[in-house]
Amino acid sequence: MVTWHYERLYKVKTKIMQKPDKYLFEKFFRNECSKREYEEIMQWMKYAGEEESQAILSEFANRVSSQKVKRNTQTKMSFATIRHQVKRQTLRKMYTRVAAVLIIGFISHFSLSYFLTPKGQISIVQNAFKGETQKVILPDGSVVWLNAASSLRYPDEFYNVREVELTGEAFFDVIRNEKKPFIVKSGRMTTRVLGTSFNISAYKNEISHVTVSSGKVKVDVLSANKNKKIKTAILTEGQQIKLNPQLAKVSVQRVDDALYNGWKQGILNFDKLSFEKAIVMLERHYNIRIACQDSTLLNNKIRAKYTNETLNEVLEDLQFIIGFNYTVFEDSIAISK
Repeated sequence: MVTWHYERLYKVKTKIMQKPDKYLFEKFFRNECSKREYEEIMQWMKYAGEEESQAILSEFANRVSSQKVKRNTQTKMSFATIRHQVKRQTLRKMYTRVAAVLIIGFISHFSLSYFLTPKGQISIVQNAFKGETQKVILPDGSVVWLNAASSLRYPDEFYNVREVELTGEAFFDVIRNEKKPFIVKSGRMTTRVLGTSFNISAYKNEISHVTVSSGKVKVDVLSANKNKKIKTAILTEGQQIKLNPQLAKVSVQRVDDALYNGWKQGILNFDKLSFEKAIVMLERHYNIRIACQDSTLLNNKIRAKYTNETLNEVLEDLQFIIGFNYTVFEDSIAISK
């Protein structure tokens, strides 16, 4: 059990930080903190001593074990913040008891989640939901931009290799490190670099592609059951490898990479894209459901570019290009001939 010393003040550089009161810690132990209260405790734990931080986590672990902690999806424990203040081997003894409660519901409710791998390493999942993009700074300083409806999984520290897993789409600006290759696993594609910038699109049940903006990239394409390589390609600036899973076809071509990474600046590029695929992009970009009630419209090809325009502006333009009617509801749009 924790012994409380509320009168203790922590002097951090030029400011004094007071320990939160007992009531707030009790809320924390019950997993009932608001976001502001949670952040207050996390801020204090950044500067608390190892002994007190360990005592707090031990108490939380004890309550998890005795099922006295609520499965609250509105707050989460930031082990990555605490890890630098408490010895790693001590924390690992508690992770397996705490992690189950902390992780429940986080993927669907939070943009950032923490997991414990079987090897005792912290695994972080960053999500970008529909209608938004996220900028992620990895442990080595490399920067990743996540497109809407995408997620990136990576460890809290890189060791011999820098390996991440992508679902959806992301642009990578990788810091060069010849001793630690950077590897991205995305469905049936594995991308290896030392330091470069490139875009990967790997949404489920869609055409996947890797497009290089600078440097050199090696891409391995795996078979449908992922038990063997079916193609390896070395790509340089302006090259793209594309996998069409429906046709079981892999191709390499030269492209304008700006057409594939403009989404970082809020640009929608429809380059001879079918209206059916454009609808999928619009749904992700604007977080809206779109139902096309006339299938004859879906095969129309579109060539257009939209920069930070509203959904209504885009629909009015597409309406002129293709010729359709649409009705806007609260959370959806219906399109008809």
